[in-house]
Amino acid sequence: MSEAGTSMRTMAPLSRRDLLGKAAALGIGVASISGFGRLAVAAPNLTSFTWSGYDAKQFHEAYLAKYKVEPSFSFFSDEEEALQKVRGGFHPDVIHPCVNTVGRFRDAKVIKPIDTSRLTAWDKIFPALKQVRDVEVDGRV
Repeated sequence: MSEAGTSMRTMAPLSRRDLLGKAAALGIGVASISGFGRLAVAAPNLTSFTWSGYDAKQFHEAYLAKYKVEPSFSFFSDEEEALQKVRGGFHPDVIHPCVNTVGRFRDAKVIKPIDTSRLTAWDKIFPALKQVRDVEVDGRV
């Protein structure tokens, strides 16, 4: 969501920035390994396929600090569009489907399980998001 976007209501006393940060961490974590047989290794030409608004600097400050280059962003308006684009040959390094559609992306073989020990913010993700159906299957996230 962009800075100019609509405001979000939360049930808990959590700032919008914290909520978006945690949601982004889950989305990026869930899809940080590409399903195309190559590792999603950070490189100067990293491409993130995501929702508009997640290109905000606050979501990739650590990447920018480490690699000294901005990632490239490609946006989708809904998950069906995203799924069809990657099925059609678009090969981003990172893709950000919503947690409730991870199973569709996995079944389409466009994402693979990830090693959560490599995600520095994994312990900061809401436990309820980790327990959503299809996030963990047979002990693999």
